Amino acid sequence: MELRTKLILSIIAGVMLLPFLGFKYQQQKEREYVIGQERADAAQAEAKRKQKGNTGISPMPKERYDFWHGDESVLNPAKVPLDSKLKELCNRFAKNNPQMRARIRYSIDMEEFDTLLTFSNRVAVFAIREQNAAWITSGLTAIAMIEYDRMDFRDILIAMSLLYYSANRIGQDADTMFLNTAVLAEQKVAALLRGYMKQNAEYKNL
Repeated sequence: MELRTKLILSIIAGVMLLPFLGFKYQQQKEREYVIGQERADAAQAEAKRKQKGNTGISPMPKERYDFWHGDESVLNPAKVPLDSKLKELCNRFAKNNPQMRARIRYSIDMEEFDTLLTFSNRVAVFAIREQNAAWITSGLTAIAMIEYDRMDFRDILIAMSLLYYSANRIGQDADTMFLNTAVLAEQKVAALLRGYMKQNAEYKNL
């Protein structure tokens, strides 16, 4: 992969996130953002889910990406078996009906959501490297598997921005791909995906 693409993928997430802090929840303008608060709120929601019990059995693989081996980097990620397992899981998730998708989403814990977002970031690179839009579809589906209240929305936006860039980079209709994925997601994540479409081209096509 050319150096320029690597550099863009490594910085685009941070740059793309800035306008979203304004767009994201205009109804919460009065809210003061505190470092770590979104993550703390997500952890609290996760704790409540566990307290209720009956979470079901998560379909997520037991493996995790290894930070120390560079699995979480987007500079030049090497494929690992977990990527294929998650791609297959995303395919199965997309084929389920809304009720089953909701059950699957509820069964996945917060740490596993982190794994899904890491997968989304990685496949944005794979898509460009292989000129293969199927990776983008899988990455977006992984986002659709996430429950908004149990994740920091800014992490979701970072993954979205990378996938959007990758889709356009390989000549795909990113807007259509995002809108198609929104029907698989829960209401709040779907709103993020659709809300992205309302951003101006300066930010979407960085």
